[in-house]
Amino acid sequence: MANRRIQFFLLLAMLGSSAVKAQQKKWKPWVLPEAGKLIAASDFSTDYRLNAGLEKKGLMLGLGGAADLYRFQSYPVYVQARKAFVFRKVNGTVFSSLGYNLKSGTETISNWNGWWRPSTRDVTYRGGAYAELGLAHAVSIRKKHRLHFSVSWVMKSVQETYPSSIWNPVDQTTRTITNQVKYNLHRTALRVGWKF
Repeated sequence: MANRRIQFFLLLAMLGSSAVKAQQKKWKPWVLPEAGKLIAASDFSTDYRLNAGLEKKGLMLGLGGAADLYRFQSYPVYVQARKAFVFRKVNGTVFSSLGYNLKSGTETISNWNGWWRPSTRDVTYRGGAYAELGLAHAVSIRKKHRLHFSVSWVMKSVQETYPSSIWNPVDQTTRTITNQVKYNLHRTALRVGWKF
């Protein structure tokens, strides 16, 4: 499924790459703050991103950081590539990001060990991979492509580690084991941004 998405976006970029309007000769800086809604099977949430880099002839290369509030609040950092194109008078951009999802620390959460024994447990979090593939539409304001609307597929990984006790009836003792759960969270992101 991901391969088909990549092929689709690359095809769009190739079709419109010769008609890119931004044909400057030198690299120039760009900044694109964005706010978005993350949509998944069970939840809606938000993210806030700041992308910055250099642009030449419709190719934008840069770095970015975000506050991702879906399920586990985390802070992705990534490298990003964007390619502008024109397709049937639509100013589009195909983009991808790849990086690391920063998530660390320990939280104490409620843990019901049967209906009669409420307790707490310490859960430790660690980050993982962060990736994105998307398509944007740029709206011209004062002859510059300022307002950006985008839709993308976004994945972030988080690992959760916590101890739990198990009862051994043979020797009548309780043993503590460590549980590790890795979450690969796939979402669809709808974002709006303003390019400087």
